[in-house]
Amino acid sequence: MQTVLITGVTGVGKSTIALAVSQMCGLRVTDYADFILECWPGLTKDDIERASWQARREMYDEVREYVIRAYAHNPAPGLQLLENHLSVIADGCVTVFPVEGYWKYSLSGVIVLEASTDEIILRRASDPSRRRLRWTQGLIDAQQTANREVALEITRMYSVPLLVARNPDGCQPIPMVAQWLGSLSSTRSG
Repeated sequence: MQTVLITGVTGVGKSTIALAVSQMCGLRVTDYADFILECWPGLTKDDIERASWQARREMYDEVREYVIRAYAHNPAPGLQLLENHLSVIADGCVTVFPVEGYWKYSLSGVIVLEASTDEIILRRASDPSRRRLRWTQGLIDAQQTANREVALEITRMYSVPLLVARNPDGCQPIPMVAQWLGSLSSTRSG
């Protein structure tokens, strides 16, 4: 099974878009953070977001091989979605994850979701699990830029297509993302 990575900053709508598109297209979707939560009962996504860079890196490293075995090497045909972060805000700065290991996921495309900083801040404030995530506009903008740059690096390194989609309130890009995924499926089968 080929994997399409769906990424963006916290509060941009990765889970909402991934769930809607997976239901529309019949795709499997998994949030990388869910594997971390399985390994550390009692931990929340907010706890992961607030952890230091070193702690987050250790969490991701510890579950990476599990994700690869259980998720990425699925021999079934078709596409699956994997939600993940390409960068994080930790210790007051934006840090990116290395891109070298994505070949293990049978990567066939990358989707970067973006929204205005004001929309992201409002979404975080309205989500009880994310209320403590109040970063400056500058850091959110820097993280969105870092995500786009890392996604471009991944698409060049692995020769896979990239979709950068805006996710403004009231106008979710679900049909556009579903159509793009459909074109990936038809390209692979044709």
